[in-house]
Amino acid sequence: MQRNLNLLTAYTFFINSIFLLPILVPFFRDELGLTFHQFLIAEAIFAATVLLFEVPSGWFADIWGRKITIVSAGIFSLIGYAALGFATGFWTVVIGEIIIGIAISLHSGTLSAFLYDTLLSQGREAEYRKREGFRHGLSLYSVAFGAAVGGFLYQWDHYAPLLLELAFIACALVISLFMVEPPRHQKEIQHSPLRDMVEAMRYALHGHRDIGALILFVALIFGSTKVFLWAQQPYYGDLHIPESIYGFLMAGGMLLGGIGGHLGHHILRNWQGLAVVKILLLVVIAICIIAGVMLSHAGLALLMMGSLIWGFGWPRVQETINQAVGSERRATILSTCSLMYSLAFIPMSLLLGWIEETDNITTAVLVHGIIVAVLGGIMMVWLKARVKASALS
Repeated sequence: MQRNLNLLTAYTFFINSIFLLPILVPFFRDELGLTFHQFLIAEAIFAATVLLFEVPSGWFADIWGRKITIVSAGIFSLIGYAALGFATGFWTVVIGEIIIGIAISLHSGTLSAFLYDTLLSQGREAEYRKREGFRHGLSLYSVAFGAAVGGFLYQWDHYAPLLLELAFIACALVISLFMVEPPRHQKEIQHSPLRDMVEAMRYALHGHRDIGALILFVALIFGSTKVFLWAQQPYYGDLHIPESIYGFLMAGGMLLGGIGGHLGHHILRNWQGLAVVKILLLVVIAICIIAGVMLSHAGLALLMMGSLIWGFGWPRVQETINQAVGSERRATILSTCSLMYSLAFIPMSLLLGWIEETDNITTAVLVHGIIVAVLGGIMMVWLKARVKASALS
């Protein structure tokens, strides 16, 4: 099983070296004529695809196995990015985004469950937070590497980052073929797949209420960090930053995220679940207000911290869920968590794109922060009332 850990490390590097990330907005604009609003519509469709397949993919991983799900994700990634290379306009971009969305949904939850089950089979599950933090950090280091290289290659040839992307995905696919399925408690199929998935979602969002509350906060926080990611490129443009350094700026942000994931287990060691996400929610709101009140390099630096929030916070959320649920539904619940922030991102991104197109990016970020503050405040009050009611009963 040690081989699984080594292969997972290599797989994480190759699959997360996303060379297109820092230049997607200019690439779609220059090569395909898409506006920023159209770009975010395509991203919303991508998020909707992830939303649609998120829980089914987790169910698939729980029933049929982690390895076959990871291999399938690599195949869909390869096809999806190839489709972007042949895209000629908005709808052909959407096709590519949908296929990549299926790949992302297959990865979501499955890789974490694969790691936890591998450690559990050796009685080493206590190492999970550290190892998941490292894997999460490595994924962001890899994104940073891809961003720096992709931004540089884009100045030489607009399609060079995409070609390198395809080569790295092919390497990841080969690596996944050598993984070994870890032993786990496999759930017997007693009902239809749809009923099993609905029961898992009900368990997460209602039956296990602490997990349900955690997932709702996650939707606001990590939906926002994804908004920060795409808000950066128009923010660069309004600050008149040359496109030639977009990749290096995004790489810097991703390095912060990598550090947050890699070393985050040393910070607030005993804090998990709701305690962590409440703090992160306040940080997200503060970033929106500061970056939105006035266009500035300080605001841009704060938007780049979205990846730090993601790097530090996501492993804590995953650890809480892994410890709270059994292996027979672990990937499904983790996928439900990812599903909720994908769901939140759809209206967030559409609103961001519409306001940016009709006004500017700072107004869009500020409005986003106000909405998150209102929704987060309502959730805080609801949670406090529920805890009080439970104490009185």
